[in-house]
Amino acid sequence: MRHAAAEGDPLATAVTREAAERVASVAVNVANITDVDLIVLGGHGIRHIEALYRDAVAEALATRPLSRHIRVADVAVSPLGPDAAVVGAASLVLHATYSPQLSALLED
Repeated sequence: MRHAAAEGDPLATAVTREAAERVASVAVNVANITDVDLIVLGGHGIRHIEALYRDAVAEALATRPLSRHIRVADVAVSPLGPDAAVVGAASLVLHATYSPQLSALLED
């Protein structure tokens, strides 16, 4: 689907735009609840069509959040691309393995 959308297929582009709008709605909800400064999009699912997702999320964040009059959250595409999930998983393993645990720090 994403390859067809990237090549300009009208049906694939319409479906992808609808998916991007749904992701944008989620981003707006996250921005309203957590007051984030930056939303980073990435992963294998949006490869080759990152701009479509980035533009949809940026437009939604500029027009729909409750806090848009105070500031608008920035939107960026992850430089990790399709490796974002793998790098994130590896960082969780490294953090769990090598970071000091709170319980160990509190022991006397």
